Amino acid sequence: MPAAVENALFSRWIARLCQIVQDNVGLLLVAASQLFMALMNAGVKILNSLDRPVPALEVRTLSPDPPRTSSHRLTPCSSCLCGW
Repeated sequence: MPAAVENALFSRWIARLCQIVQDNVGLLLVAASQLFMALMNAGVKILNSLDRPVPALEVRTLSPDPPRTSSHRLTPCSSCLCGW
């Protein structure tokens, strides 16, 4: 195919794809939120299956006074709503 024909086909394909996305933006948002929740659920299951389960509100941060064996330690999240 000549380059002009391929370029025209590509432009029409892109225009059609954009129109489909615009027509279905609500459904795509619902699908994206379902995918996000499924991945979060899988992440929680993986964290809970570890030898020492990791709590959801436990955050790994750099400590101002690191212990001698490591430059970081696990500390509770001080800015969480639960105050833990």
